[in-house]
Amino acid sequence: MSLDLSRREYLAFALVTWAGISVVWLGTTLPHRDPAARRTKLSRLGVWLTVAALEALCVASASIVPWLLIYGGATIAALLEIGRASRAWKTIAASAAIAGACAWASSPASLGVFAAGAVVLFALPFDGRAAPRLLAAAAITACYVSPLFALASAGEPRGAMPVAGAVLLLGHASDICSGFGGQWGSARPFRRLSPNKTLLGYGCGLGGAIALAVLLRGFATSMSAERALVTAVATWIVAGAGDLLGSKFKRIHRIKDFSSLLGPHGGFGDRLDALSPCLSLSLFLWAVTR
Repeated sequence: MSLDLSRREYLAFALVTWAGISVVWLGTTLPHRDPAARRTKLSRLGVWLTVAALEALCVASASIVPWLLIYGGATIAALLEIGRASRAWKTIAASAAIAGACAWASSPASLGVFAAGAVVLFALPFDGRAAPRLLAAAAITACYVSPLFALASAGEPRGAMPVAGAVLLLGHASDICSGFGGQWGSARPFRRLSPNKTLLGYGCGLGGAIALAVLLRGFATSMSAERALVTAVATWIVAGAGDLLGSKFKRIHRIKDFSSLLGPHGGFGDRLDALSPCLSLSLFLWAVTR
């Protein structure tokens, strides 16, 4: 029951997936009568496709170096955003060092670091006092930094690169489908934490991840149906938890987005909140299934 996936299989899977996403996205965007809303939606698609191209480049290179350069640069940008919001530079540095040491010692441990950071952050009050703000900065820093050190300590795990790309793509699909589905439905399970997230949106995110896992099996025939389903559900869980984790940090620090560097996507912290745990999950899955 391995999670084998070649570079060629991943690239074909990614090309078909993003082509389908683009067609659906444009089909819902171009008929929009509001020019400003249309520009925003097209801008969001542009950012998604840029991320997709960078991930495909990383997988196609069959080297850890592009991963470290691209993810490392995004992580540093996110840490600067966290520091600007919290003014807790020493806390951020200490948390990064501890989380990095844990992930460096064992690549799969980065998923455990995310789980620990999520538990701490979700348990914090919303009152904005100094202690919760410091702990929130430390927790989210650990979640963002640990995958980078896990990648660095993994050396040149060629087999892990396509797996990482596939898991990240499942995370993107879950995020995008959640956004589409979240436009409808009145049940909002996390009103204080993330008031715009609806139960229907989460269901669409899960459905999108599972549908994409079914498509993945069409390209990776060596992957069992059970493994594909477990991977899809696990990705949906960690991506959703990461998104809520980012929302909790922003609520504690009373900010809307980490920054405005990525336009309608917010800042790098807004993009990494779901990507970081997905990357940690991919390293964990690769380690336990090889």
